[in-house]
Amino acid sequence: MSLRRDVAAFLAAALIPAGALGWLGLRALRNEEAALRREAALEVAGESERARRIAEQALEKAARELEAVPVDDVRADDPASLSRVLGPVLDLSPPFVEAVVVTSEGRVLAPRAPSEPSRAEADERCSGALDRLTGPDRDEARSTLLGCPEARDTSGRWVWPVIAIGEIDRGAGNPALGAEVASFFESHAASMRLQERKAARDELAASRRLSVADRSRAVRALDAADSGGRWPVVALASAWRSDAALRALSGGAGTRRFEGPGTVGVARSIGDGVFLGLVATPETVARALADKPPFIETRPGLVIDVVTEASASGTDAVESVSLLSEGLGFRVRLADPAALREKSTRSTRVLGVLVAGSAGLAVALATLLFLRMRAARRTSELRTSFVASVSHELRTPIASVRMLSELLADGKIEEAERSEVAEALVREARRMGDTVERFLSYARMEKGKLVARKTKEDVALLVRERVTAFQARHPGVEVILEVPDALSAEVDRAQIELVVDNLLENANKYAPKGQPYEISLREEGNALLLSVSDRGPGVPRALRSTIWRPFERGDARLSAATEGTGLGLALVRAAAEAHGGEAILEDSSGPGATFTVRLPRGAIVGEAS
Repeated sequence: MSLRRDVAAFLAAALIPAGALGWLGLRALRNEEAALRREAALEVAGESERARRIAEQALEKAARELEAVPVDDVRADDPASLSRVLGPVLDLSPPFVEAVVVTSEGRVLAPRAPSEPSRAEADERCSGALDRLTGPDRDEARSTLLGCPEARDTSGRWVWPVIAIGEIDRGAGNPALGAEVASFFESHAASMRLQERKAARDELAASRRLSVADRSRAVRALDAADSGGRWPVVALASAWRSDAALRALSGGAGTRRFEGPGTVGVARSIGDGVFLGLVATPETVARALADKPPFIETRPGLVIDVVTEASASGTDAVESVSLLSEGLGFRVRLADPAALREKSTRSTRVLGVLVAGSAGLAVALATLLFLRMRAARRTSELRTSFVASVSHELRTPIASVRMLSELLADGKIEEAERSEVAEALVREARRMGDTVERFLSYARMEKGKLVARKTKEDVALLVRERVTAFQARHPGVEVILEVPDALSAEVDRAQIELVVDNLLENANKYAPKGQPYEISLREEGNALLLSVSDRGPGVPRALRSTIWRPFERGDARLSAATEGTGLGLALVRAAAEAHGGEAILEDSSGPGATFTVRLPRGAIVGEAS
């Protein structure tokens, strides 16, 4: 439970900063998104207001120029005079308005509204002229056909505009013929076939003497017919019949501005009951914005279009509307509104990756710190246990030496027992010396200074001597020896003695009922193998890698009742490695454990056992 609490505490300490970072980052991203939307709203608002100012300035300029346009006497029943006065105005009018001639009742005189052309057969005179177009008297036929606006050839195509444009280019026609050509297309374009309109547009473009104003009127009529939309004159007629327009027309002389639902314009009186005017409608503004290049160009990433009364009320953070009049204005919006959200989403994903990375790093660092602290705590516990074990290891022999010495000093030992007491003193002193030597060996091992000082020794004799000493310390313990009579090698005698002693003591501590113990010494290839086996409970697989560490004493349930410092096997491995060998725990399928020390062969001299 304590371990779980520690782990939970460390994880909480690691994740709280990462969570705080994520929360702060999310708030920053939300603020950034709001700032981006505010910036976009300001940009589209400024752009829509700029479009309105451009349109207002263009309309004011056109109104001043309209006032200065010279006009002749204009009669409502004279189409030629209407075309003459309309031509100059078309040149000065901005692209988003339409120039018109109207009466005080709001009836549009020019440009002419479309009408259904007559389907009656051309009279005999016009039919005869069509037949003579390819003959020697074709000039007379052309002159005749100029009076036949409803004449068509055998394919059904109107012939009059072709003849009229040809006469204009020859310079032989009526001066008002260009205006009549424009009026013809305004009234007949909607009834022409698509290929006929295309051919007419080519003829208009190729004409050298047709005025710009007349050509513009004709092309607008053809464009309106191609788009299938409402011909502007229809919208103009509706605009001029509005209350605001009628009030402007009834105001007398001078140029007057008016605004109505979906309409804005100016009007100037040019005759008795006849007015020259400029008017903007949703159709004319949409046409100007669709031109190439458009009348008003916006910044990259923005789109501008016409706003009508039905859509003028809706605005949000990424679009803005500026009105010229009620129901007519400009709406500017983002070309790709999703890009704003995508930018915020992308930033959120980056923040998520950063938070996840920081959380992972924090957990990793916390885990590392936890493991290091746990290892330090474990080391502290092991050292505390080690000090206790050392105290216990030394207290018993010190107490024995002290007691025996006091008995000798007080003369309480009989003469016959003095030799036995002396042997006991030597034994206990040697026991203390062995314990101290183990501590010194451990200190050298920790510093990496445990070095084998090799001399030629009879390893077999050395092993037998250590077994005899072990049995003297533990009477009644059976040890089976399998060693040759003699086996000499270059070894550190003290370290080999330490290896044999520690392996036998380890077997006696952890497998007291695993007798008899077996100790063997043999040659194998280029190595010298020293093995100690017992028949005890063995070593659990989970502890096989930890028993070689200093202060580790195996299963706590087995070692709780045993004495020792926890250095025995660590010193065995250190001594083996100091000789260039290794110490291992043999795999065993049955009970018991077998510890083997493998030493390099070196200079080994053996004799048969």
